[in-house]
Parts: sequence; structure tokens; C-alpha cells
Amino acid sequence: MTSEATLETPPVILALPDLPPTLEVKAVDLYCSGFITTREISPDLNVMAKFPVTESVIATEGDYVYLSRGANSGITTGDLFTAVRATRNVSSTRKSVGELGQHYLEVGQMRAVMVQPEFSMARVLHSCDGIEVGDLTVSFDEIDFPELPSVRPTV
Repeated sequence: MTSEATLETPPVILALPDLPPTLEVKAVDLYCSGFITTREISPDLNVMAKFPVTESVIATEGDYVYLSRGANSGITTGDLFTAVRATRNVSSTRKSVGELGQHYLEVGQMRAVMVQPEFSMARVLHSCDGIEVGDLTVSFDEIDFPELPSVRPTV
């Protein structure tokens, strides 16, 4: 008999895979937050109808909508839009600041898939809420959010 004890490696009971880091800022954070502006948004470009016409007048991801402008207004196939809905005027609690502007809810993003001279059809790519007839439409502006460092000091 030897005096040395034999050490055995314990069996692996649970092996978890390494997970990629979770994104800290998601698209929904950037494109569904709404905004406040003093700039007037023209009602000329808006959602006219949902296609196909059904009992539901609310369009969500994957649905199609008709837009009130087309090629005669410069819209081309592939153009990206954001549907927005005015909610309320926002004022500062400081009297010296006063009115901050109109708050708009970002309702969803759409891509023009068919363009006629007077109107367009767009497919809803992402919906933050149901897109309704009458929602205003503005050009989609991609937000360039810088990548955060993976290792950051903690306090």
C-alpha cells in the first residue's frame, strides 16, 4: 500500500456556456423613446390606411400601410420612415425656461416598398405601439450610439 491518496477529479455536473455580453442600449431604447421638439412636423406625410383593410385598423410589425405621398414628393422605394404621434406640449417647471416643445411618441419604423406618383406603400419593420391611420411620418434618422467599453470601473 502506498501512503499517497489518489485524488480524483469530480465529475462535471453543470456546465454553462460562456454568454456574450448583454447589450446595454437596445434599439427599443433608441427608437421608441419619443422626443420633444419645437419644430413643427408637417401633417402632409401621414399614414392613410392599413393594407389589406381588415377589422383591425392598427398596423404592427410585418403589416403594410399606405402613406399619403409618393414619387411626386420625392419618395423612392427603400426610403425609411418613422411614424410619430403628438401627445402633449411640455413646459419646464422653471418659469424662466417656459415651453420646451411638443412631445411626439415614436410609434414605429417603416420602409417604402411600392411608390406611385401620389401615394406609397410601406412595410412596418418595427412597431413600438400600434400604428394608426393619421399618424404623422418623418424620415428615419439612424442614431449613431458609440459602443461602450466592455470593462468599466465601478465605484
